[in-house]
Amino acid sequence: MAAFQGRIVAVRRNSDPQDCSRQAKVLRDEYLDNPTALPGLGLELLYLIRDCVGWPELIDYIGRLPDSLRELPVVREQLYLAQSKTGDHLAAIGALEKLIETMGDTSERRGLIGGRYKKLWLASKGKTQGETPSRTWAWCCCRCCSCPWPLRAGPHRRRRIRRAGCC
Repeated sequence: MAAFQGRIVAVRRNSDPQDCSRQAKVLRDEYLDNPTALPGLGLELLYLIRDCVGWPELIDYIGRLPDSLRELPVVREQLYLAQSKTGDHLAAIGALEKLIETMGDTSERRGLIGGRYKKLWLASKGKTQGETPSRTWAWCCCRCCSCPWPLRAGPHRRRRIRRAGCC
């Protein structure tokens, strides 16, 4: 178990996204081929696949998990998040609301629902998640505009810049 966890950590620290994805898929196949594997490893692998591989692969992975693991609330939350990330926001909202009815309310579940409604709202406005709905200007404290924190206090003069880029 410790060796497998060590491999998960090593994959997570990989800086190359393609290599990280490939290694995560190898670990996924090893875990799914071992029926005696511990459930905790399945959860760690779930987060690795979510972070390194992608949403459709996460849905596939959760579908291949044993029922005992697939029915855990945290796994179901991740499944509904993945459904929304692949475009099915309304089904994800409905499933999360049903999960709240059956398993109880948590801040995580309410946050997931709020995020799905935000996605729907942004889609109705023709915007994406990265766009700022109202403010397009910020103040930069650096002369060269290389400051990663536009509102950082500092000795440099302040000037107005576009949030999307510099000057």
